[in-house]
Amino acid sequence: MTTSRRELLKAIPAAALAAAGAAPALAIPPVARGGKPRLRLGLAGYSLRDHLTGKLSPAMTLDEFIERAAAWEVDAVELTSYYFPPDFGAAYVAGLKRHCHLLGLEVSTTPIRIFAGDAQKGQPEAEARRHCVECIEACAEHAAQRGVFLALENHGGVVAEPDGLLEIVRAVKSDWFGVNLDTGNFHGVDPYADLARCVPYAVTAQVKVEMQAKGGPKQEADFGRLVRMLKDAGYRGTVTLEYEAAEPPLVAVPRYLDRLRSLL
Repeated sequence: MTTSRRELLKAIPAAALAAAGAAPALAIPPVARGGKPRLRLGLAGYSLRDHLTGKLSPAMTLDEFIERAAAWEVDAVELTSYYFPPDFGAAYVAGLKRHCHLLGLEVSTTPIRIFAGDAQKGQPEAEARRHCVECIEACAEHAAQRGVFLALENHGGVVAEPDGLLEIVRAVKSDWFGVNLDTGNFHGVDPYADLARCVPYAVTAQVKVEMQAKGGPKQEADFGRLVRMLKDAGYRGTVTLEYEAAEPPLVAVPRYLDRLRSLL
């Protein structure tokens, strides 16, 4: 872990905080939440990636992304680390936090999400997942001391299907770990059913505007169905739009935000 990553862990939380001092469980249970579902609207910096990298005009900094998100009246932003300067430190991160606070935005998630990756050549996937569990537990101990949740994303490789994801999630012994549920990343026969199995473990959620079942074309996501799924599971947290489709983002993103807002 690099110095800049340590500084980031100290500076901003990756997701909503849980109660401090809770004893670790023998294995992670579904997230226990009281009361009615409570969903807040978020926007991922990745949604405007081509502006943040200068590929599209106007070129944009993360501070300008934060201002744009505030103008679109979201509740929270995900400040993807791809767009941090290479030499960033605590002062830069604190500046982003200050900018968000003054504009009334929460920082819902940060770069500290986990991509499990692929098994090595010749390595059984079950063994690769066991290695993931060991690494996550080592990192989670560090994160817990700083009040930070780590979130494993369903992002291909050994977690491309819900069984693989849940095998890891249920084995990790930490109260500071859960799932970053990405609605566009399961590609089985019924991606909605696959997502429903993992929702109880979600500590944050990213919504894509397209989904693709096995052997089929990309189709527009059913936002209503996805939101009902989160509500039925009692989810309380940010629902972050992560836009990846072909339409120019400055045109499409506010329209999809409005659609999600009407459902939350």
